[in-house]
Amino acid sequence: MTEEQPTNESPPVEETKTQKRPRLSSQFAIIAVVIVVILVLAFNFWPTYRRNVLERAAKGTLREIGRAQLAYQGSNNNKLYGSFEVLQGSGYIAENATKENLANGYRISWECPYWDWDIDPYECGEIGSNRFTIIAYPRYYPPNLHTFAISEDQKIRIFNPDNRSRVNSITSWDIVERYR
Repeated sequence: MTEEQPTNESPPVEETKTQKRPRLSSQFAIIAVVIVVILVLAFNFWPTYRRNVLERAAKGTLREIGRAQLAYQGSNNNKLYGSFEVLQGSGYIAENATKENLANGYRISWECPYWDWDIDPYECGEIGSNRFTIIAYPRYYPPNLHTFAISEDQKIRIFNPDNRSRVNSITSWDIVERYR
């Protein structure tokens, strides 16, 4: 007699795996937090990035002007450097260029070696000389742009008031490393 005796145990039921799905709103919250963090980081780094881009462009513009000065000096019999107008008229600077638009965020100045108090230093005119000084003065945006200069020695310099740089003597300014 082998009859099955009823047992108090219920028959085995297949276990159903019930996974709780995260709520859709919590997924959006996580994505929103990630986006906010990215935006905060971008907002903090953007001014520094923009300043670096503008300063590199200004230094590059000064180097190009320095090369144009050397080319102009080599092409004339007197071996003089040229003013903005002379270089532009000779084709070394684009016809549509101005001192205001040569470097974004900067105003370019040709300093006159034969100083006359009646002449605006930004408008040197048709002066040729065996010296030149070209300065890139920052405009008011973005803040904290540096002032750079180049002269006949072809070295880019940065004005650093903390290092005893004198405004009227760029040779007292710090020399910028070539590939900085």
